[in-house]
Amino acid sequence: MNPAVLDDGADHERKGFRALVLVELFFRLLHDKPAILIENISEWRVNFPSITTAQEVPEHVATNLTLVVKTRLTFLLLRFEMLCRDTEDRDSVITGAEELCEGIESLIYGWSMIDSMAAYKDVAGFWWKLYDVTLTAYSAVMVMGRKIAVLRSVLAEPSEAIDDVSTTPFSLEIA
Repeated sequence: MNPAVLDDGADHERKGFRALVLVELFFRLLHDKPAILIENISEWRVNFPSITTAQEVPEHVATNLTLVVKTRLTFLLLRFEMLCRDTEDRDSVITGAEELCEGIESLIYGWSMIDSMAAYKDVAGFWWKLYDVTLTAYSAVMVMGRKIAVLRSVLAEPSEAIDDVSTTPFSLEIA
């Protein structure tokens, strides 16, 4: 591999671009605006930022955890974006969206984001990194849940109101 690709500058640019893609996906999720950056994503060839392996250094633990979870969250939101483009079969969109919400939930629990936030509560910079990705993930699930409710209301009887968004144990925990 080219050593120039492995330098810190390239890693910084990759992390920045990945963060920008996540922001666009989140904006798209909230406002139903057309995607600009990810419009031709099938043509992309992307190298991921490297992960520092010195796990005994607290800075690397928080930074790597944030990187891994944000990257996975970006992929889950990309899948949701692509899923929503298929408006022909609303039942499969609802099922797929519910699975993605469960994927985000398992991402937060599987990578112990809440426990990590508690572990770094006295180190503001690390805590905020972890809090940012956790809040983004939970917010995405809440908005996705609302979109699922809207899709269900289209399929439901006319007497069912869209305001009747179902409450799940996970939605209560998020709130």
